[in-house]
Amino acid sequence: MSTLRFGQHLIKASAVFLQTELSFALVNRKPVVPGHVLVCPLRPVERFRDLRPDEVADLFSTTQRVANLVEKHFNATSLTIAIQDGPEAGQTVKVRT
Repeated sequence: MSTLRFGQHLIKASAVFLQTELSFALVNRKPVVPGHVLVCPLRPVERFRDLRPDEVADLFSTTQRVANLVEKHFNATSLTIAIQDGPEAGQTVKVRT
């Protein structure tokens, strides 16, 4: 695995629990609730609209896989899946492209 970034943060390999050709999933450093994880594209982009169609497809496919893992691990029956796309939408990590 190459060095991964989440905004300005370098991601330790131990934090990544799933990686695909175009996406990766990691445990949030400051989880809001148990099971709070992040699914990110490998290629840094400023906004969701900047992803290519293949990256969007992989991101959502990976999100679905992660959702199944989280539900099983936490014995949950519901999930919240959100995209914070820009500061006014709650995005707190600035992307470095």
